[in-house]
Amino acid sequence: MLTLRDCLDLADLTEDEITAIAQHENIPPIVALELGHQLLRTPEDAQRVRQFIIDDIAAAQARHSCDSCDRFSLTLAQHLKDHPQYGQAESGDSPDLSELLAIGRAQQVAEGPEAAAAVDRRKLDDLQDARHRQDCCDCARLSLELVRALAAADESAGPGGA
Repeated sequence: MLTLRDCLDLADLTEDEITAIAQHENIPPIVALELGHQLLRTPEDAQRVRQFIIDDIAAAQARHSCDSCDRFSLTLAQHLKDHPQYGQAESGDSPDLSELLAIGRAQQVAEGPEAAAAVDRRKLDDLQDARHRQDCCDCARLSLELVRALAAADESAGPGGA
């Protein structure tokens, strides 16, 4: 008998992507895995997986569930990294895909040593405070500020720097 883990190892999806599909479609994880696997077969259908994750982020923000928003933002960033061929933004994407990716990147680096070295520690503290307050709007805004600060630090370091 195959387990969910066995099936996951055969699919081109992460557990977080499957969780996002399952939550969006209100289906069990094994069914979400099968659906996601089928959707990754064509670029048009693969766009639906990305949209499921975006919808999950928006739903988490509406519920003021920062943990879910963070998790799904990271999932989106990883999904687009793993499947760059399906990551082109469409004009109908809502909320703005580049902002969601920025939030995902901010969540990835907020805990890392490069963030502490590259940006004002107050930005990281403010982000942590917004997470603690479960204020997704503030969390999103602060995440974008963090990403802009990191980008500015990257630019000032120049090629081959930091």
